[in-house]
Amino acid sequence: MRSIRAEPDWQRHPLTLALGVSFGAGALLMLPRLPGLPWLLAVSLPALLPWRGRALYALWVLGFQLAAWRAGAALQDRWPAARDGEVVQVSGAVADLPETVGEVGAPMAWRFAFAPQPRPGLPRRVRAAWYHTGVVPQGGQCWHFSLKLKSPHGSADPGAFDYERWLFARGFGATATVRQGHPCGAAPGYGWLRLRERLRQFLERCLAGVPGQALVETMVLGDRSRLTQEDWDVFRATGTSHLVAVAGLHLAIIATAAFFVLRWLWVVWPGLALRLPAQKAALIGAVALAVGYAALTGFALPAVRASLMLVAAAAALPLGGVRSLLRALALAWLFIIVFDPLALLGASLWLSFGAVALIVWITYGRVGPPRAWRQALGLQLGLSLGLIPLTLWFFGSASWSAPLANLFVVPAALLLLPATLATLLPALVWPSFGVPLLKAAALGWYAVREVLGWIAAQAPPVAATAAGQPVVLLLALFGIVLLLAPRALPVRPLGLACLLPLLLPATRPPPVGNFEIAVLDVGEGLSALVRTHRHALLFDTGPKYPGGLDMGEAVVVPYLHEAGVRRLDLLLISHRDLDHRGGAPAVRAALPVAAELGALAATPCRDGQRWIWDGVSFAILNPPAATGGSHNNRGCVLRVGAGGHAALLPADIEAPAERRLLQDHPRLLHADLLLAPHHGSAGSSTPAFVAAVTPALVIYPAGWHNQFHFPRPQPRARYAAVGARQLQTGVEGAIRVEIGSTGVNAVDRYRCRHPRLWRVPPAGC
Repeated sequence: MRSIRAEPDWQRHPLTLALGVSFGAGALLMLPRLPGLPWLLAVSLPALLPWRGRALYALWVLGFQLAAWRAGAALQDRWPAARDGEVVQVSGAVADLPETVGEVGAPMAWRFAFAPQPRPGLPRRVRAAWYHTGVVPQGGQCWHFSLKLKSPHGSADPGAFDYERWLFARGFGATATVRQGHPCGAAPGYGWLRLRERLRQFLERCLAGVPGQALVETMVLGDRSRLTQEDWDVFRATGTSHLVAVAGLHLAIIATAAFFVLRWLWVVWPGLALRLPAQKAALIGAVALAVGYAALTGFALPAVRASLMLVAAAAALPLGGVRSLLRALALAWLFIIVFDPLALLGASLWLSFGAVALIVWITYGRVGPPRAWRQALGLQLGLSLGLIPLTLWFFGSASWSAPLANLFVVPAALLLLPATLATLLPALVWPSFGVPLLKAAALGWYAVREVLGWIAAQAPPVAATAAGQPVVLLLALFGIVLLLAPRALPVRPLGLACLLPLLLPATRPPPVGNFEIAVLDVGEGLSALVRTHRHALLFDTGPKYPGGLDMGEAVVVPYLHEAGVRRLDLLLISHRDLDHRGGAPAVRAALPVAAELGALAATPCRDGQRWIWDGVSFAILNPPAATGGSHNNRGCVLRVGAGGHAALLPADIEAPAERRLLQDHPRLLHADLLLAPHHGSAGSSTPAFVAAVTPALVIYPAGWHNQFHFPRPQPRARYAAVGARQLQTGVEGAIRVEIGSTGVNAVDRYRCRHPRLWRVPPAGC
């Protein structure tokens, strides 16, 4: 009789389970579209057949099917694009602490999660914005709103933040603008949120005007709405953004402080220590307090994951040290992925578990315990180095000053965070005693912010890598693991070689005599990068919305980093409209600019300016020397030519400027590529101008479903009549075109080249 072979132990190990399910879920999330039921059944069939690898494959299938179910539910919950802009009347709850957009005290808008109740035909969660209102919405309130709903959509550019993925992973089925609203009492089921709202109001009253108030509210409640853009710039420049995102670091600090305090208090009463050992009591209490702190900050997803990790670690350490810890962490990871496979799309999961794995790798099995200060220094430097690949993958850049800044921030937070929370209860029950202590803690946080500001001012600019390919980053991660290995490992020096590909550009510049134009998806605005073999020109920088999103920082700078541009030879701002110049300060702050031309420069554009870079000719065709006309018609018009082929960038000119160009430069207007004047407005692209240019490709720098309805039907019909191919950045994402002696060599549409489950692909992909 044949014996039945038992499964190897490694197949039942929690790490194997976690990896199998994670690979399956990750495979589903990498697909361009959700597979149908026949494909799901076909994928599952091999798991039912007897073969050697069936157990591992079944784990993969489990992850794949769980992710398909979760992603399908999220896609089903989305507001359809066909109903984009529809206004609905709905009641529901403000489901988080509203954030301000604009100046604190006089916000331009409130932004919050809104949960329709009931929700027939509506998404489960809506990310709402209420502009120019004197009303202050509060968490846990019931409101009846008139909402203008929009299907989830965001800019799609290489290296930039993927807003659509963020909405998808967090369960937002729509975005919305509040037209009108009136309160309808307290929403049922949001009692804890209302308590947090009242605590926020208390902090605002007792800390009004105190420096550091924003950081206290961030640390106590997870409310970052009072942080200014300058604050965010400092945190980003110093690699300390994790300080204001309540997650593993914060819970570890609270648990550590609580453990030592509770252990000391427990032994004060010997009877308690006889019933339960002090270490166990302190461990249980520390975990409970840390999880309670996570609840106080709103149980954001990073805090929930950190809580699970902490509980798993606390349960494992008394049972068997590091090996049990790794098993418990693998189980915690597995629980998170099974509960929410979309967590794989976010940075916090990878950074949290990656940090724990690095700590174990750096500290476990070392011979001869080092001094405490040396171990702490090595651990901090190792973490800063080890998390670089993940940081580059999710954020596209890393800070040179992060190791130094974190050596200061972590000890400061270790003191200030427990002290801040310890003063909270006295401030609530005995204000005359507790409030001054809370103000002192706020001043301490203010001092931390000032020191970080000084470090940011002294440190080199943020370092960015253009080598964002997964293979390069995986190789870099392997190299860092080698570098952080014990000294006895002979292959450690190979780690440096594994890091070298990070210095290579992800894209090659065009050859001599050719040029490349990348028209970025910056919403309703314009920014285009023109590259020759050794030079780079940025034509406009996109919009900056008052008190809100800066497309220069959010889109343009990340793209320059992604493209390997380290220096701009020329920054050209066509005219003073905010949708063309808003991002200029962010661009100047991010990388050196050799020269400027146009509306913001000492040298304005003038017809007749000419230069040649790498065999490519550049010419300014507008405005003429004589002033006059609207600011749109005085905008810069740039012609770029190579080998008898050209691109024309006319910014926002309209019919009068087009007539002048036809009169003064009739032979220079023909172009293979045209950026449609004024985003495709009805007052531009006159029939005579279109006939003179006769482009093969027209790109409309216009946002998706924008409020101006650009491009208009009239210019569309005119370009179609001359046989031009027409693309829109808001639909296609960033569009990259290479032109040389043979004309248009390549057209790259970002949404087509990078299809994702959460993006609606444009037609013709």
